[in-house]
Amino acid sequence: MARVKTNPILLISPLDPTCQSGLVRDALVLNQLKKTSIAICTAIANQNDIEIDDVTALSFEEIKRQLDAVGRRYWLDWAVISGIHDLNLTASILRYLDQTRPGIQILWNPALQHTERSYKQPLSRQEKDLFETLCKKVHTAFLEPRDVVLLTDQSTWAEFLCGLSHHCFIYFAADEYGTDALYTKGIGIQQSYTMIPVHHVTFLSTLSSFLYEGNEMTTACSESVLFLSTNFIN
Repeated sequence: MARVKTNPILLISPLDPTCQSGLVRDALVLNQLKKTSIAICTAIANQNDIEIDDVTALSFEEIKRQLDAVGRRYWLDWAVISGIHDLNLTASILRYLDQTRPGIQILWNPALQHTERSYKQPLSRQEKDLFETLCKKVHTAFLEPRDVVLLTDQSTWAEFLCGLSHHCFIYFAADEYGTDALYTKGIGIQQSYTMIPVHHVTFLSTLSSFLYEGNEMTTACSESVLFLSTNFIN
């Protein structure tokens, strides 16, 4: 089967039936940016706009079959992976993409904090080591305070994020009391951005569009923040 000439952006995340996050939300944003996307579902959230009852997760084999089907038809250069709370599942997906799509650039929101884990339960040493290994396999990791608190003590956040940026770009999405920051090349904060937290939901999909166009990282971040501040889908 011949591949089509367009290079869609690959979205790998859960399906939120309210369309407030996840696959549908990201696809809507990319459509606004005149980009095509391919959606790979990793889980189905049984929820409304207020509460989540539970989440039905798909196995790696089920995800792999989706990747195999779209891979036969499309060239894939950029991917956004988000909302997968299981680091081992993320590792399997990244390993498979590396084997089947070498060179694909991946933007990753690990979403470490979720309803099954409290702020008082940091990641184990093994999980932290796996997290750092995964950072070496992606272009950008998107982290929020609720994620970082599971990885290191608050007093060492800046040092920790700077260290991670030796492996990939780190976009630290502050809460409503702070300013977002881009860490790169182990030099600390390269650029700061002001963005309201609700825009963080689709930041990586927006960023993928501007990177896809060939913009360098700081410009792509600036353009993404500007776009979301003026074109946010309510």
